[in-house]
Amino acid sequence: MSRKGAGPRRRGRNTGVACAVLLLFTGAPGASAQTPERLPDGVALKLGERRLELRVCRDDVVRVSFAPPGAFFARGSLVTVAGACQPTGFAVKTGPSTIDVTTKRLTARVALPAGAVTFLDASGHPLLAEKTQILAARLKHEPGDLQGWKMLGRAARLLGDHPQSLAAWLQATKLAPADSDAWVHYAEAILANSDSGQKLPPEFAAATQRIRELDPQSLEGMFFGGLAEQDAGNIAAARSLWEQLLRELPEDSPQRTEIQQRLDALGGGG
Repeated sequence: MSRKGAGPRRRGRNTGVACAVLLLFTGAPGASAQTPERLPDGVALKLGERRLELRVCRDDVVRVSFAPPGAFFARGSLVTVAGACQPTGFAVKTGPSTIDVTTKRLTARVALPAGAVTFLDASGHPLLAEKTQILAARLKHEPGDLQGWKMLGRAARLLGDHPQSLAAWLQATKLAPADSDAWVHYAEAILANSDSGQKLPPEFAAATQRIRELDPQSLEGMFFGGLAEQDAGNIAAARSLWEQLLRELPEDSPQRTEIQQRLDALGGGG
């Protein structure tokens, strides 16, 4: 099973970014797109072997997820914050090379066939791109600005610039080695920069170990730890971590099915 289809978030934590667009984006799509599927709160389309979903949460929040179809488990919140999303009107416009999902305050635009997602304000001006460039330039002269690196990491991920996001979160972990949240984002960035089917870089296991040291109850730590152990061939250890994660998830959590599927896929090896 592809490791890029999943990744939990600690209870009650939200991944909002500067432009108030919530990103649950797990990789860069890269294949011809099909006709979009209309959802009650957005659209979905298949890009290669993965499914891209844009779901309207509020006028100023659109959730973007990208994961294998059938095992849809984006690296976002394991537990949805109560009241975070509200019924919101939106329009869908399909053009020859783009698909737009528009609310009163923003537009999420999917470029076809690549599948890159960009965001525009109500006037059609790009969100984040220019500010991200300015921020990156400032941080070259102010490398000790922890919050600036965190903001850059989130913004770069939103814009699909995974290498820049990875570099930003690496810098954040160096500035705040005891910040478990920075390590979680760093681990996520490593995954976003890794190819499915390939061995994970050693930095991922190290980041996961650090998350577990700082916060043994971290849901991300349990999930990522299972990925690292599975990647290393330590099936029993992976199973133990994912079973622990399953016990921690609420009974009504939709992610329980995904974790169980991962456990079933481990087979009987040890």
